[in-house]
Amino acid sequence: MGITSIIALLILSSGVTGTIMTIIWILFCKIGKNYLHTRVINFSLKIVLISFYIPSMFLIMIVRDKVLILRNSAFLYFTKYIETGLNVFMIIILCLFIIEIGKVIIDYLRLRNVCKSRMPVELDITARKLELSKKFKVKRTVKIYKAYAVFSPFTYGIIKPAIYLPVDDIESEYLNVLLTHELFHNKQYDFIWKPLSTITKCIHWINPLAWFLEKEVDKWSEAGCDDKCCTKGEIEQGTYFKYLNKTLDGIIIKYNRLVSHFKSGEEELQWREKRMAEESEIKDRKIVTIISETVAIIISCLFIYTVADVSDKLYFKVFLNTTKKVAENETEYKDLYDEEILYLSELEKNGVEFKDLSTIVSTDTSGIVTGSLRTGESGASSDIYLDENINLNFAFIVEPQDRKVKIGIIFPDGVIKYISNDTIIGYDFLITQSGKYRIYVLNNSGENVEISISYAY
Repeated sequence: MGITSIIALLILSSGVTGTIMTIIWILFCKIGKNYLHTRVINFSLKIVLISFYIPSMFLIMIVRDKVLILRNSAFLYFTKYIETGLNVFMIIILCLFIIEIGKVIIDYLRLRNVCKSRMPVELDITARKLELSKKFKVKRTVKIYKAYAVFSPFTYGIIKPAIYLPVDDIESEYLNVLLTHELFHNKQYDFIWKPLSTITKCIHWINPLAWFLEKEVDKWSEAGCDDKCCTKGEIEQGTYFKYLNKTLDGIIIKYNRLVSHFKSGEEELQWREKRMAEESEIKDRKIVTIISETVAIIISCLFIYTVADVSDKLYFKVFLNTTKKVAENETEYKDLYDEEILYLSELEKNGVEFKDLSTIVSTDTSGIVTGSLRTGESGASSDIYLDENINLNFAFIVEPQDRKVKIGIIFPDGVIKYISNDTIIGYDFLITQSGKYRIYVLNNSGENVEISISYAY
């Protein structure tokens, strides 16, 4: 189990979480757009963005199994075929990530060049900014600069956010709109959320919903600022959008995704103005909002759990199919593994006790048995009913690798047939009589081992 395979599974798992949450969010907005405020939609969108970093399948399996280890699910077992597939997937993801991050770095360098040419603003602008920061309770210190390369105001910087304005003289009312808008961007922490949405797109580049999410985070962040400017900022809506259109007309350079600024096209600006008009007609129904958000979260969790459970079962089938291939390949060298025989009665006479091995996944014709065995300890699974004249296909994983264990089956008549193994191998046991069988393991290595056995017949 390589680190590359684990990272690939984490990306897949978190991608599933984010995808489900995004779909639920789309339905949430579509159904509730007539009574949900922009701030509610914007806040729920941030939850969706965070969900792209939550490997839900792993977490669900931990909770479901009630054991704080990651080994109690079929989803976390590998064969060389699965590992190869995950490695190829990871290489593709890494290449796409590098390409997309390269674009982000170029945008970052362009911004750095713009910021290098900055200069202090006039004292009256600084005073106005301080006055508005105090009025709107913007807790972070936000500096303000002018630069010749700035044609559209923007906020830039995570650790030390700053507002950048054009060097042109700005009339008082227009300046008030610009500063109010940018300060609310800071109050919403959009200088964090917007770059985070870009990073999400870089990681989950092959997921179209990650591309959709980046645009929606940008759009609703701007709509959130519009709402706050026209309510808490006490700017008349007509005046506010008049100056937004004026700023749009003055844009010569389109900035990148790493900053908060007036980069909306005319079509999106029309949408924002329409949204503000709708917003003014929505009543503040807190109870309805709380209930709807709670229902959306519950539905999301149920969907995530269901998808995780189904994915685990599908993965189990893939695991069994690939272990059969392992078994078929190893069976070609079956003469290397000589079957040995023990008798259950002799072991019982010597006082040997069997530790119960857990069956973590099972179907009518297959399953996975797992357990931890101390040095010299024996283990046995629960009963498996088998018909005569079939082959019981085994594939084993022992960790640490290269540790000697004996693995076999206990026949209904008390005969134990087993082979010794020291790594991942496959083997076929011929079933000669119908009845109840048990899988048998003896740890005769010098240290404790973790054993996983997949079987199929």
